[in-house]
Amino acid sequence: MKTLKQLAQDSIDVQNASNLLGVSKAFNLMLLDLKHYFPDHNDLYNHAITRVWVDKITSLSNIQFDSGNVSQAFDDVMNIIEDKE
Repeated sequence: MKTLKQLAQDSIDVQNASNLLGVSKAFNLMLLDLKHYFPDHNDLYNHAITRVWVDKITSLSNIQFDSGNVSQAFDDVMNIIEDKE
């Protein structure tokens, strides 16, 4: 199981990916790890790391939009990586 910091870094690293199938498979694995930290589904689904991954998936699907939540999610993930939780 990956640490929360590793999961956050992965969510940033995946932004350079171009293979939707690979990203979606990795997203599933990430959710399994993240669920150990956030067993409540609402917390899991609304976590910044999840939102950053979903942003990438929607981008690869050509349905991306930014409601402001995505920008905040990227900021939150960077805070996890930089130990500013």
